[in-house]
Amino acid sequence: QSVRSVVVTQDTTFIASFVPNQFQVQVVSNDDNMGTVSGSGTYFYKSYARVIANPKPGYQFLHWSDDNTYSEHNIYVTSDTIITAFFAPRTYQINAQTSNPDKGSVIGGGEYSYGDTITLTAIPQRGCEFAGWSDGATDNPRQVIVTDDATYTAEFTIVYLEPDTVTICYGEQHTWNNKTYNTSGLYVDTVAGLLDSLFLTVLPAVPVTEMFD
Repeated sequence: QSVRSVVVTQDTTFIASFVPNQFQVQVVSNDDNMGTVSGSGTYFYKSYARVIANPKPGYQFLHWSDDNTYSEHNIYVTSDTIITAFFAPRTYQINAQTSNPDKGSVIGGGEYSYGDTITLTAIPQRGCEFAGWSDGATDNPRQVIVTDDATYTAEFTIVYLEPDTVTICYGEQHTWNNKTYNTSGLYVDTVAGLLDSLFLTVLPAVPVTEMFD
């Protein structure tokens, strides 16, 4: 007891002993799946509590609820305290590309968070077909779980192009790949590195006498 009564019978010395108050420090994580914390416990008044934030793989420590940005942080204890560590997924760059842009393109690349499931799609140009990805996968579209920076390259191969089949009347002209044709035949041209073809049929002229029979 801080107050006591004594009976005085002689000279006496009384010594009062004091100790600091104790307070509870509770350390929590904003998401236990992203990171763990340590440092919770009972501490004396005006002592320091060392709190530590440990992000899990794929995640990063952002800051404490008191805005301190160091993962190991000393708290000056003056009262019961709850302090929260904030974690967030790391972001990674996914490059989606093709070894030959003339043969096709790829969509789906960009910056994503750890654990995201993304879709990559290879789009062949006319006269080409998708052959596979540089890592051996052959699905198209394909799904990828983001765990790190990565590059995915789509491979394309040239396939036979069905010729454009066109029929015109005698005296008409047909423009194909910026060239003009007016004679029946099979024409071959190279477009963006690919062989393209035209099968043109020109109908014969009808004699005037037949038109009035």
